[in-house]
Amino acid sequence: MTELIDEKPIGCILIGGKSSRMGSPKHLLPVKSGGKSWLEHISLILSPFCQEVIVAGAGELPPGKWRRLSDVSDCAGPLSGILAVSRYRPAASLLVCACDMPDISTAAITWLLKQRRAEDWALVPKTDFYQPLFALYGRLMGPVFEAMAKDGKFKIRHICSMEHVRIVHPPSHIIPAWNNINYPHEL
Repeated sequence: MTELIDEKPIGCILIGGKSSRMGSPKHLLPVKSGGKSWLEHISLILSPFCQEVIVAGAGELPPGKWRRLSDVSDCAGPLSGILAVSRYRPAASLLVCACDMPDISTAAITWLLKQRRAEDWALVPKTDFYQPLFALYGRLMGPVFEAMAKDGKFKIRHICSMEHVRIVHPPSHIIPAWNNINYPHEL
């Protein structure tokens, strides 16, 4: 079975973590250039590449028109948000980005989308380590995510060794797009 690689994916921004290390909701933090929140910034970067952008998870949202889905209740962690969007749009591929990656770039998304091949069910970048929270998931991953949730395997990194999941290595000039920020001193 193969994926359709010509259609635009659904953008999925994951929010709602505890932010215990940061001390406040990361998706509401202002970008360095000021004004916009990380969520707004990431949404603006994803939008041109996506059919629509969906926020997955709980928490306050900045003013604006947002499509939001609650995390699924029979799951935990980022998988619960990815699974919510997968259930909502089961025939679509998902371009997933965690809300704590404010250095996401159009160059990184363009590169990632150009890596797609028909036989790939998912593309997971690897920098110093696997980056499944800024990755591309084809529609065929929906049943995989469902099986993971059913089996209590909530860590999304479990997919990295699965058949049809291809690990891709970003060129050095776009690697900062995969940096996630967890602590105030990293700002």
